[in-house]
Amino acid sequence: MKTVYIDIYFLINFCVDIIAIGLALCVLKIRCGIKRVILAATVGASYAVLGIIFSDRRYLMPVLTIPIFLIMMLIVTRGASWIRKFKYGVAFLLFEIIIGGFVYYGYGVLDRIMKSSELSSGELHNKNLFTWSIIVLLSYGIVKTMMYFLSGTASIRSVRLCVGYDGREESFEALVDTGNLVTDPIGMQPVVFITEELASKIVGEKTDFSKDVSALQENIRKRIRLIPVNSVDGKKVLTGFSSDYVTVVNEGRYENINVVFAVDKKGELYGGYSALMPAVAIDNVF
Repeated sequence: MKTVYIDIYFLINFCVDIIAIGLALCVLKIRCGIKRVILAATVGASYAVLGIIFSDRRYLMPVLTIPIFLIMMLIVTRGASWIRKFKYGVAFLLFEIIIGGFVYYGYGVLDRIMKSSELSSGELHNKNLFTWSIIVLLSYGIVKTMMYFLSGTASIRSVRLCVGYDGREESFEALVDTGNLVTDPIGMQPVVFITEELASKIVGEKTDFSKDVSALQENIRKRIRLIPVNSVDGKKVLTGFSSDYVTVVNEGRYENINVVFAVDKKGELYGGYSALMPAVAIDNVF
């Protein structure tokens, strides 16, 4: 009879869930913070542990399977459409099966390699689990790196944006930045940083976005977003706004994207461009 330590069993399932979630998010190009990924993986690993604790109650785990799966899916796909949630669920299940099979096979290989050890059967089993968990967890970083370099946006330096606002349209070039991960805290849309000069062109009149929001024109005020940002200067809140539509143009292709604009007076840091475009916003279209 094998002795299984709950913490080791939790770790191996946590690692498998982390990788399956990460791969599904990469394939579907869904934004999700690391805290929510960890929370979802923790829920999944806790469910696996419950399967060991209540192994004598066979009816319990099938009843919990669908609710646990839905909770995990909702945690990491917050803000995504229901179609993308469904696609994520399918992708997650496929990766869970593939990675689970890979881990099971890898554990068998590792078990045979370590059989010559003088450890007892129970100690050997748990040492194998722990070692394999570390290998799997480290491989997640490798997988994420590979997915980035296989992404089409890795080679795109800039794109042209056409922005509609109150019947007008403004067109400009934006620098694509993979490090821009800022999102609107309300709608969870990616944020495009623009200079105040460009912002004035988009709204159709010279506007000082640094002054109190209540002092802005009413047609601008109703579109205002407050965007919290962490920068080298510390934490700050930028004034932003939404538009009627944003179309991205690259190599003759036109695609609508869902983003919010944040006005940053330090626009000279955009490498000569007037806008800083988050790469994640165009992962779905290029």
